[in-house]
Amino acid sequence: MKKIYYILKNVLYIIKNVYFIYTVAKKYISFFKYVPIIIKFIENHFLSLSKLNLKYRVNKDYFKNLTNQFRFSNDWFTNNIPNWLYVFQKIGSNKINYILEIGSYEGMSSKFLLNYFGNAQIDCVETFTGSDEHADIDFLKVESNFNFNLSNYSGRYKLFKMNSKNFFYNKLFRNKFYDLIYIDGSHYKDDVYDDAVNSFEILNKNGIIIFDDFLRKYYDDNDKNVIGAVFKFIEKYGNKIEVIFIGYQIFIKKII
Repeated sequence: MKKIYYILKNVLYIIKNVYFIYTVAKKYISFFKYVPIIIKFIENHFLSLSKLNLKYRVNKDYFKNLTNQFRFSNDWFTNNIPNWLYVFQKIGSNKINYILEIGSYEGMSSKFLLNYFGNAQIDCVETFTGSDEHADIDFLKVESNFNFNLSNYSGRYKLFKMNSKNFFYNKLFRNKFYDLIYIDGSHYKDDVYDDAVNSFEILNKNGIIIFDDFLRKYYDDNDKNVIGAVFKFIEKYGNKIEVIFIGYQIFIKKII
């Protein structure tokens, strides 16, 4: 019975999210472009279940144990580790030197990246004020936890306490180009789209953008969520990018 329940649960998960992807994607890209994306989502889901979660379980457990020594109120990250490691090993970890993170919260993903890419440097853009879904969170504590959690990486990270619009408008990246950009700031479509377009302009060729919460349904209008921004971005940069992995997050590579 457990096996049947497990199978049914995953089939329903796929059906629900395939429909979600379809309803938004069709507004921006053609049938011949969104069908391969849906197929990739299904393939990657089963790849994660059948291989990646098992292959990288030791890495995930190691990092989870490491986080117990620090100050984290929530764990919204470690379930992503198997997919991240799969993508990073495909592209080669020696190619990631400069990282931009939009939305750092308590620094868990920053810590993982600094730990995994031993020579990398990361710029963290974080307001410590949150957005719609963070009304009940004490952001003074969040900021304190961030500073504590990254204290071992002095000289390898820089915090920009501001929103991403100010970061890009004032060109605080200082003519730097990044190899990896993680977009996890505001989850409202227009903000995510602006972050994506601005990020693309300072992303190295063969660099990767990771969009968090690609499948999250926070706003009632599906198109107002992260997924709407992603497909609008894909529509704009179609032949300049490649979707390389899709799960709850989506990974997009700049090819031109």
